[in-house]
Amino acid sequence: EHTKILGNFRHNHPSLRYGNRINIEIEDNFYAFAMVKDDDTVIAVFNNSDDEIEITLDISKLKNMPNELKGLFSQEMMNVADEKISVTLGSFSSELFYKGD
Repeated sequence: EHTKILGNFRHNHPSLRYGNRINIEIEDNFYAFAMVKDDDTVIAVFNNSDDEIEITLDISKLKNMPNELKGLFSQEMMNVADEKISVTLGSFSSELFYKGD
C-alpha cells in the first residue's frame, strides 16, 4: 500500500520526476529538501534517529508557497507562517508535504 501511494503521488507531481532539488535542512539524523518544478513543490522530510523530532524549517528559498501544506501520509494540514513550517516526526519516519487538493 505504501509503495502504491508513493507511485501515484510521484505520477501526479512532476516536481518529483523533473524538478530541481533545494536543500532545506541537513543534520546528522534529519534531512529536509524540496523538489520544485514550475508551480509544483513537494517538501520531503526524513527523521533517521531513535527519537521523535520537532523542528522549524525555513522555507524562504521556496517561492509562491500556499498558507497551508498537506502531509501525504498523515493527511493533516500544516500552516505556513513567516516562510516557516513546524514539523514533528516520529523516530525513523518521513513525510511529504504538498499543496493540498
